[in-house]
Amino acid sequence: MDSEITKIILEAILSVAAILITGYLIPWFKNTIGEDKFAQLVDFTAFAVRAAEQIYTPEQWQAKKAYVLKCVEDKAAEIGLNLSAVEIENLIEGLVNEIKKG
Repeated sequence: MDSEITKIILEAILSVAAILITGYLIPWFKNTIGEDKFAQLVDFTAFAVRAAEQIYTPEQWQAKKAYVLKCVEDKAAEIGLNLSAVEIENLIEGLVNEIKKG
């Protein structure tokens, strides 16, 4: 019974985090880095997430996440963006949520 309650609480926390990421962090990114660079990074990140889904199994989630992080870090540097690992992770999480919804 306790594991069920813990699971429900964890799902609620993740849902709130997803709302905050998509509702606040993505618009903040857009304003901070500019719409053109943001659009490039978002498109590339979505591509990298989908590629990782094809390359790795769900059990390999750590390798999948590392792959996407590295791809997005490289792309951000290529287009002249200096983003922290936390900012990149938040962008990825927001896009993964968007992909799951749509």
